[in-house]
Amino acid sequence: MVGATPEDMTRLGYKPVGKDFPVFLHPKTHEEYAQLNPVLRRTVRMLASILRVAESLDRSHAQVISALELQDRGNDLLLQVGTSGDAELEVWAAQRHLAPFEQLMQKPVRLEAQPVNMELTRQKRPRNSRPIA
Repeated sequence: MVGATPEDMTRLGYKPVGKDFPVFLHPKTHEEYAQLNPVLRRTVRMLASILRVAESLDRSHAQVISALELQDRGNDLLLQVGTSGDAELEVWAAQRHLAPFEQLMQKPVRLEAQPVNMELTRQKRPRNSRPIA
């Protein structure tokens, strides 16, 4: 609906797709999603599951996650997060949101958090990359 605020859309029963952008699905038909072909629907599900985990990894908004690596180990996936502070809340939140990602990947995900020396992280960064924080 053009000109409607997010509050108007929510009041009318439309479901917000994300917290930080104004995209809504029809409350009964989910028409916009239903019109996508199966490949795109899978892509949307995959990206949504990644976004949920990513949002969880900044749950405290303290930017304590400084590195991230996903390794496919055959029978499972290892998600290693480097921390520059207390990341207990982020790890807890991410673990709660891993199930949709695991279903799409058809493998369990093991999450490990390790303190990272920020000085070493800066030294290893390729020339064309930017820091997370």
